[in-house]
Amino acid sequence: MRRNKWSRAGFAAALVLPLAVVTWASPGNAAPVGGLNVGQSLQPTDRVSAAKAPTSRLAQTDPTLLNRTESTRIPVLVKLDYDPVATYGGGVAGLAATSPGETGSKLGRGAAVQAYEKHVVKREQEIVGDLTKAVPSAAVGQRLRTVYGGVSATVPANKVGDLLKVDGVVAVQKDELRQPLTDASAAFIGPPARTARWAARRTRAPASSSASSTPAPGRSTRRSPTTAT
Repeated sequence: MRRNKWSRAGFAAALVLPLAVVTWASPGNAAPVGGLNVGQSLQPTDRVSAAKAPTSRLAQTDPTLLNRTESTRIPVLVKLDYDPVATYGGGVAGLAATSPGETGSKLGRGAAVQAYEKHVVKREQEIVGDLTKAVPSAAVGQRLRTVYGGVSATVPANKVGDLLKVDGVVAVQKDELRQPLTDASAAFIGPPARTARWAARRTRAPASSSASSTPAPGRSTRRSPTTAT
């Protein structure tokens, strides 16, 4: 019986000791360590926002547009933080995918496309509103919702950095026209076979124009002498 009493007493002591340690180390009793009170609350000094849309994470700003000092107005494309209709694969609550890669059908004007476009318009208006406040001299042009997921704009070259500070702007890129080399890329473009053969013959044709003056077989180029009257 006596042994049982000692066992219960030892067990109680084992419980009391950790509780005492926890009480001593509680925030109310914590002592400052190196000038920092363990119990004090911490406040964030800055916040970093990351792009949410998959295509936004892929977009990158053209390096040649950064750190410009001149005020010359330049045309740019501003990538906004939403997926274009043609590549939206789902992920927004309540909005089904619209990408043909996900739906298995051509991009049309179905209910899913119209619903997602309404979401895009609202998101776009929010970002563009903040953009024009941050850079009043920016002139926003065409909305590129189907393929690109952003807007075209003209801005002073030295304001590109200010555009990138706007929440929802993920990249600023050059707006320039690039022409395909159709005389050397017929096979890549995939035209009809007849057009491809024509392009191949045109590529191999000699540059000399003398061929156009060559007479057809059996036809003379000699002129009849004129008779003076």
